[in-house]
Amino acid sequence: MNHKIQSENNYTIPESSSSRWFVIAVAFIIFLLITISIFGYFDIKRQFSEARDAVKKEISAVADLKVSQIESWYKANLLDAEVISNNPIVREKALQLLSGSKNAGLKKELLEWMKNRQKYHEYIQMVLFDSKGMPLLSVPADLAAFDEAHNKYFQAALLSENILPIDLHRDHDVWNYIHLSIYIPVGIKQGADSTAKGAWMIQIDPYQLLYPLIQTWPSARYSAETLLVRREGNDILFLNELRHRKNTALELRIPIDPKRRLPAAMAVIGQKGVIDGIDYRNVPVLADLRSIPGTNWFMVAKIDRKEVYAAVRKGAWKNGAILLTLLLASLSGIGFVLKQRNNQLLKQRLVSEQVRRSAAEALNESRRETGFFAGLLEKSSQPFAAGYPDGRIKFCNAAFAKLVGYSKEELKNINWASDLTPPEWLGVQLEKMKGLSNTNRSLRYEKEYIRKDGSRVPIEVYINFIKDEKETPGYYYAFINDTTERKLADKALRESEERLKLALMAANQGIYDLNIETGEAETSPEYATMLGYDPADFVETNTKWIERLHPDDRERVSGTYKAYIHGNLPVYQVEFRQHIKSGDWKWILSLGKIIEYSAEGRPLRMLGTHTDITDRKLAEERMLADSNEIRLLLEEAEKSRRVLLSVIEDQKQAQKQIQKLNAELEQRVQERTARFEAANRELEAFSYSVSHDLRSPLQHITGFAELLYKHAAGSLDEKNMHYLKIIRESTVRMGTLIDDLLSFSRMGRSEMMKKNISLDAIVREVINDIKMEIKERNIEWKICPLPEVSGDPAMLKLVYVNLISNALKFTKEQSKADIEIGSMSGDKDEICLYVKDNGAGFDMKYVDKLFGLFQRLHRAEEFGGTGLGLANIRRIINRHGGKTWAEGSVNEGATFYFTLPER
Repeated sequence: MNHKIQSENNYTIPESSSSRWFVIAVAFIIFLLITISIFGYFDIKRQFSEARDAVKKEISAVADLKVSQIESWYKANLLDAEVISNNPIVREKALQLLSGSKNAGLKKELLEWMKNRQKYHEYIQMVLFDSKGMPLLSVPADLAAFDEAHNKYFQAALLSENILPIDLHRDHDVWNYIHLSIYIPVGIKQGADSTAKGAWMIQIDPYQLLYPLIQTWPSARYSAETLLVRREGNDILFLNELRHRKNTALELRIPIDPKRRLPAAMAVIGQKGVIDGIDYRNVPVLADLRSIPGTNWFMVAKIDRKEVYAAVRKGAWKNGAILLTLLLASLSGIGFVLKQRNNQLLKQRLVSEQVRRSAAEALNESRRETGFFAGLLEKSSQPFAAGYPDGRIKFCNAAFAKLVGYSKEELKNINWASDLTPPEWLGVQLEKMKGLSNTNRSLRYEKEYIRKDGSRVPIEVYINFIKDEKETPGYYYAFINDTTERKLADKALRESEERLKLALMAANQGIYDLNIETGEAETSPEYATMLGYDPADFVETNTKWIERLHPDDRERVSGTYKAYIHGNLPVYQVEFRQHIKSGDWKWILSLGKIIEYSAEGRPLRMLGTHTDITDRKLAEERMLADSNEIRLLLEEAEKSRRVLLSVIEDQKQAQKQIQKLNAELEQRVQERTARFEAANRELEAFSYSVSHDLRSPLQHITGFAELLYKHAAGSLDEKNMHYLKIIRESTVRMGTLIDDLLSFSRMGRSEMMKKNISLDAIVREVINDIKMEIKERNIEWKICPLPEVSGDPAMLKLVYVNLISNALKFTKEQSKADIEIGSMSGDKDEICLYVKDNGAGFDMKYVDKLFGLFQRLHRAEEFGGTGLGLANIRRIINRHGGKTWAEGSVNEGATFYFTLPER
């Protein structure tokens, strides 16, 4: 209809135009609702996906960290057991005790060593058993009776003569607490035909370290949990206390049911990685399944799915409520408009006044509806803005104004294209706008806004446009998401992944995943780097791995691998030398476990680690060399002891003769004088025997060796001259040893002459005595003021002579020796003094041996000495009522301390 209805005040209603605008309005509302719904659906779907991906990364990172920590804890305990087994001194003393020795001092030394190990490790108790399983030594001493399970483990260790770890368990009738036991046979490495004569047992407390590192979670999660399990028959046994259930460690068992998606059950049957499952509470969870290398343990790291999607669901419900409100309001408005339009069609013949009134009412109602929609958008927490192509902002809600930091009044004068967008993002924005115009489809992209205070906020924009009558964009509208929290979470996740990577690098471990059927393997970058290869070019196969093995190791290692693959070995653990890219050989510890089998039971995949143990092997070789040197010194000391025993026996015979002669004298008158004279004669006989009976032959050997060296030097070959040199050096060393033994013996019997003395004067006197010997050396002395003390001057001078001589001896390889002599405050009524150097130092794990007789921590070829100087110092300081100790580090110097009572 083209005619117009005119009202009394000349107001006209073009009927065809009214219909057209009605259709446009309805179409616009429907289009707007559909667009919002589509955007909302895909946004929620994306948020669910992103939430799941973020949690997957989180639990995988936590699982990686905890698997590495648990594996390191287990290996460290096995390594402690190896250290106990390979300690030659401890093994020798234990064998003496097991062989029936009644030496109380021997038992005391072993108990002291056991107490130190229990103190610095996680041992609940440490026991030495004889061959019948009866305890000889125990720390702590109050041992309960032993049950049949202990006897079974003990006998198995003796028969195998290998270190035997017993998994986490509880003996309800005896040791009613959870512990990990390790049995260490004593007697292995004693010869091909020997058998173990007993065994050490150590009990390790998992509550000290293992359980805390399992049960902690690095982020604030109310449902997150890690649990450790193992398979026992057709059941899963939970090894630690659970977060959501009490008293579960070694008590909770659940049957393995393939139909039930229990993460712990899926882990023990070989599945790994992130899965959806139902946990022991019948609660849906997202879990990461892992096996612990080198053990029969499996770990599950999990978070409730309810927590994973909680934030997304909350936002979805909120946005859904807003959308439902918009939909209901739109339907209401459309219904009302339809009703009005029908009324208009029925009343077209009414007078113009009625038409005008109806049109006015419709116009007012339309304005109210528009205001209602605008109110909904205004109250929404989702930032929303609409603007013109030239950059002017047509409309924005309060959430948008809050996001950019401007008031809505200020935003009227803001150009969204240039004022809010950083310069570096303008090119991206222009490209996106062109793409939006060309495709006529809504667009999503990320950028930044410049806020009023100059700060920047990362955002994600969902943008579309409404065309005008010319089919060009009339204005744009966009929904904006603040991505600050997501960016921070992504950054934290990247940093966590980087820390995990650095942890692997620090542990010097490489990971391999071997396809057993094809022989191809996937390796971590650390695996290739360990062998000197570029990870980008490195390709590993079983054949290449065997080719790189040392010829002496190839048959043994290949046999171990084949035996494990065919099921003849329960555990794959082997050490070997591997040829690296530079041409050198590197010692590797390889651990592995088959993690996937075919339906017929054929092994398919094997996962494991390679660890560089070259330093440990070198340390073992050095330890073996030191043990040989100790053995030689002990043999030499034994020879000296026999000589001294012979001298003492002669003294006893002489003493009997003296007593026989003294018996004829008047007992009461001469008793005190006779004892004094007998003691003097005994000391004189001892001194004479040592100086004459030992020194005289030694001087003959030394003199004739010198004569032989002078007269036969030209006629002897190099080998015989070498023998002659060894004789000369040995006699000098024996003479020094005799002097030191005599000094050590004399120091224990000589009477102390205490008086007030200046330690400053003693130190200056000692340094002055040796200044001619050290004039060619570069030495920086730092001598701090020293106090006056009460003591024997001669003895305390001998203390400083020995300590300063040691400092000079062990810094001889330094280009510049730094020697510091000083004092510091000690305990109550004590003065603490020290001598510090920057020399060869020592390993603190051997510090207990330092002050013993004949104890040396360095080879005689490196640093001379008899091993009696520090023992003499300890005897002198003990007689003064003080203490001695030392601190040091290999190649970083040492500090020797002693205390004296205040005057």
